[in-house]
Amino acid sequence: MAKQALMIAVIGACAALSGCMTIEYAPMSEQHGFGYRDTQNADGGYTIQVVLPEHSSPTLAHEYWDRRAAEVCGHSDYRKNIFRAERPTVHYDSYGGRPGGYILEGYLDCAPSAPPAPEQQPGVVTP
Repeated sequence: MAKQALMIAVIGACAALSGCMTIEYAPMSEQHGFGYRDTQNADGGYTIQVVLPEHSSPTLAHEYWDRRAAEVCGHSDYRKNIFRAERPTVHYDSYGGRPGGYILEGYLDCAPSAPPAPEQQPGVVTP
């Protein structure tokens, strides 16, 4: 009975330690390896990269990317082109591996999107 209680306590402790992790929205730095990074491109646009730890969701990475894009542009009517969405596998020294962190990267153009083209009305064509 004591052995069973000990196993339950160990499993509970492992579950608590591997549970939720607060992922702070912040720029990446040498001390903080997760978050966002942006650089301005020669064409005036930006490249934004978001790196999140393992067990984070792709949805959260997209939310962080969009949040940073709105901060950089000052508005939410921007154009984006996500060119990298990856969850690399971390390999063990022996057989096997596990999913790594989530990386999302893309181009940002702060110019407002072009308005949709007006629909053409069918007209009478005269020769």
